[in-house]
Amino acid sequence: MREIGPEVFAHPHVVLDGSSPMIEGTAIPVRRIWRLHQSGCPIATIMARYHRIGPGAILSALAFAYDNKDLVERDLHEAAGGRTVGDF
Repeated sequence: MREIGPEVFAHPHVVLDGSSPMIEGTAIPVRRIWRLHQSGCPIATIMARYHRIGPGAILSALAFAYDNKDLVERDLHEAAGGRTVGDF
């Protein structure tokens, strides 16, 4: 695993767009896959929903999120306008 910053570890299929990690070649942020996974959505369902991305990219996005949890959680918080999950 290659470190791409002081706290961020790179994964295949994941690129940083500013401070927001994205699935490479898409407009899909890692935080979206992470949020589905954390809410209990089965990985098979996520793969079916995003079937054009491919399972390797989905699993890489989740691995990135687990290895860079602080970054992904911060991205979720910022995307929500500073609200917490309970505020939705």
